[in-house]
Amino acid sequence: MRDGLIFGAGYYILDSQVQSIAYGWVLTYDSVGRDAALARIDTVPGEAVSKYLFVADPQTGNALAQGADTNLLNVSD
Repeated sequence: MRDGLIFGAGYYILDSQVQSIAYGWVLTYDSVGRDAALARIDTVPGEAVSKYLFVADPQTGNALAQGADTNLLNVSD
């Protein structure tokens, strides 16, 4: 958690890689700020997704940013 938001990553990768990806984006969030970091996360790669980051609001359960499918933004998971 950072600033009340949940940073996570998944899927098909080891727990240590998930933690590393999430922590890296927490550092990016701290460095560039909330809006810029969330905008960068929302970039969906052209290739098949084997790992991605998401940021969720724990109060609503809504995804604020994620790099797998932008149709899932602001949808409770």
